[in-house]
Amino acid sequence: MTKPTGVLLNDDEIVVDRRIMDNDEERVRAVMSGGTSYIRTIAGKEGGWQNSHFHKHTAEFFVVVTRWMVLVDRAEPLPALRVYRPGETVTSKPGVEHNVYLPAHAVIDTLKYQVTKLRDGDKESDWYRADEAFDRWTKSLTEGAIAKHAGVMFETLCA
Repeated sequence: MTKPTGVLLNDDEIVVDRRIMDNDEERVRAVMSGGTSYIRTIAGKEGGWQNSHFHKHTAEFFVVVTRWMVLVDRAEPLPALRVYRPGETVTSKPGVEHNVYLPAHAVIDTLKYQVTKLRDGDKESDWYRADEAFDRWTKSLTEGAIAKHAGVMFETLCA
């Protein structure tokens, strides 16, 4: 992690930092007061899953920049797996467990924004680990399994 740098914009502090995650993703974040942040995520040399999680008060708006992205969520009784391609967007709503898969060298932009205010006892990060079984299941999905669930040929997915 790089040392966070603060910038003032109309008396609103924006803190910027860079991290390499456990799955080898590089993330550059610009975090604003009030719960809004922008994140550029660049996948590593190999594809990988993030950690399944949910937010109580925050929505995440994803934009696929290069390659593709998978979002699996539990908004329905059964998990829904969807593949998104460059230029496509998707929003994960508060309270919905979800996980993201990025293939090697994929790039996504994420805008996180608070939909409702934090309450006493809520984590300021508003990041909560999802059910362990859901996390294990998503992380067990290979790119071949993703293609099968998405109903596309693996070669098409990787093109």
